[in-house]
Amino acid sequence: TQGYSSAASDVYKRQVHQLAVNGRDLMAAGIPAGPALRRVLEALLDGVICAEYPNEKPVLLAAAQKIIAS
Repeated sequence: TQGYSSAASDVYKRQVHQLAVNGRDLMAAGIPAGPALRRVLEALLDGVICAEYPNEKPVLLAAAQKIIAS
């Protein structure tokens, strides 16, 4: 199962890399580094995959602020 976890993590990293925002963008917007940052990136990725958000930087930054506030 540890191999599966590693493979899933690799897929996650590749998908997050395709987002229009990255961790540096989110930190510049005031989101602290650490688990909260990863949670926001995961939520943004889910939102883009589910077509809740377009993969556009201004939209994702606004969504990130809403996510961190919740």
